[in-house]
Amino acid sequence: MMHPAAAFLVTMAAATRPEVGLTLEASIELPGVEGRMDHLAIDLGRRRLFVAALEHGTLEVVDLDTKKRLKSVTGFSEPQGVLFFADIGRVFVANGGNGMLDVIDPGTLEKVASVKIGDDADNVRCDPATKTVYVGYGDGALAIVDTTKWKVIGEIPLGAHPESFQFDARMKRAFVNLPAKREIAVVDLALREVVEHWPMKEAAQNFPMAIQGADRRLFVACRQPGKLLVLDPSNGRTFDALDLSGDADDVFLDEASGRVYVACGAGFLDVFRRGEKGAYEAEGRIATAAGSRTCLYSPGGEKLYVAVPHRGDQRAEIRVYDTRW
Repeated sequence: MMHPAAAFLVTMAAATRPEVGLTLEASIELPGVEGRMDHLAIDLGRRRLFVAALEHGTLEVVDLDTKKRLKSVTGFSEPQGVLFFADIGRVFVANGGNGMLDVIDPGTLEKVASVKIGDDADNVRCDPATKTVYVGYGDGALAIVDTTKWKVIGEIPLGAHPESFQFDARMKRAFVNLPAKREIAVVDLALREVVEHWPMKEAAQNFPMAIQGADRRLFVACRQPGKLLVLDPSNGRTFDALDLSGDADDVFLDEASGRVYVACGAGFLDVFRRGEKGAYEAEGRIATAAGSRTCLYSPGGEKLYVAVPHRGDQRAEIRVYDTRW
């Protein structure tokens, strides 16, 4: 645990960051939605945003043109991960409660298939090259799902529950956050096994992750203490370790601007940018709301969507920010 004096200094450093110039474009209410919200996905073609309302047990569907909720789809059990796989035209919802991966038609919003994954099914990623879907679950594995036969065709043991994971298409590897082991597992996708273990040295509780292909950077947000680590994906070496607001659960990169956005449950959206010499630095932050620790960046429209839970007088809503500034 971090020393109280060190925690105070990190808090003060975060508190002195300037406000950044993101424009709040809309606040889309989600009436009746209670409890924590988890991850988001977007269907740009249909202009729909999907939100996993974990504690409410629903998939909230937002119409991005009317800026209103289109439908609250029921029948889920602690939905956590959500993915729109454009290549096959399906939405995937991982249920932490019953361990199922539900497959949804994004047009009709009807369930078309379900695949048994295992306890605490969580983050979901797709591999467009093989048309497979990977789901992190249980005490430590990635399940590999065939999207034509709708069944699990393999798994990769990890030894601890996986949080966010990302694919490195160039190296045909996956990087997996294992906060319980305070490490990143490096997976060879062809061998379907862990080939390296990278210990987290600067901070613990490594939950969200993003990867940049062009400059070869891996971004890992940690909660204990709040740090954004910028790593070399070829060897795990740390380039930058930057102070971060607390309780982060999503990190996204805007490759065009070189900015990194981190949603923090402490009530802030932290923004970092790539400097002229390649190093990343804090640019500022904007106040959101307590518990707003998940978000989604959409590069097509330069929009950032932040999930805000109902707490006290704060209603459940999706805040839409224009990132062109």
